[in-house]
Amino acid sequence: MVRLKAFWRGFINFAVVFSFIMNFIFLVTVIVLVIFIFDLKRGLVQPLVNGLHSSFVGLDEATIITTINVKDTVPVRLSIPFSTNTVVQLTDNVPLRANATFNLPGGGGTINGSVNIVLPTGLKLPIALSITVPVDDKLPINLSVPVNIRLKDTQLHDPFDQLRLLLDPFVRLLGNLPNDWGEVWSFMGNVLSGKQPGLFRPNQQSQNPWPGFRTGLGTPTIIAVTPGAVDATAAPVDSSGQPIVPTAGNVAATAAPINTTPAATPTRVNDLGIITPAR
Repeated sequence: MVRLKAFWRGFINFAVVFSFIMNFIFLVTVIVLVIFIFDLKRGLVQPLVNGLHSSFVGLDEATIITTINVKDTVPVRLSIPFSTNTVVQLTDNVPLRANATFNLPGGGGTINGSVNIVLPTGLKLPIALSITVPVDDKLPINLSVPVNIRLKDTQLHDPFDQLRLLLDPFVRLLGNLPNDWGEVWSFMGNVLSGKQPGLFRPNQQSQNPWPGFRTGLGTPTIIAVTPGAVDATAAPVDSSGQPIVPTAGNVAATAAPINTTPAATPTRVNDLGIITPAR
């Protein structure tokens, strides 16, 4: 019985000392966290939450600007009606035999007979040509197709917007909490006086989260080709050696790359090869 009491007193003493040590460690930890709480807020938590929120907004506003090279063969089966007036040239002598009626002078009557004539080689004859041309062939395609796709117009808009909405309350809360001890006392004074702190009111970070794009703003390289072209990789040059840039008058011709310098805002090229701001 004496041993049991001695053990119990020893256990109580150990529990008191252990509890004191744990409370001391917890108190020191709380003091350290309180001292560095604003550094943790400004240096770790707020950048992480704001960065994720801003990135999801940027992904939703992003635009895919690139060029897709298309190389394929398209089967062509059709009949083309063709009608025109033209002149043909004989490549050989053409003999002709035709019935003829000869009228004799002085009322001498008529004589039925035939004549033989030869159309000589090289004779040009005007004709009206009207035929149907059957076409059954394969058309090679080799061209560059510019692509300008806004992600907000695709199904990716839904998950990006959902993630933005999930992080938006945290962005507002962190932005409206005090940033240092100087703001704590005014914040607590407003709370104790009954003023609404407005922890979830909109702030600058929640209203303008994405600063804008810095890369991938250039217009993709576009190489226009005529139907049936074999290679669209070589840009043509004029007589002086300068690349030919497409305009409204020569857009059907093979063109050189357009606007390789990055623009300030996303742009696209219309059917006439004219660069316009992307909508």
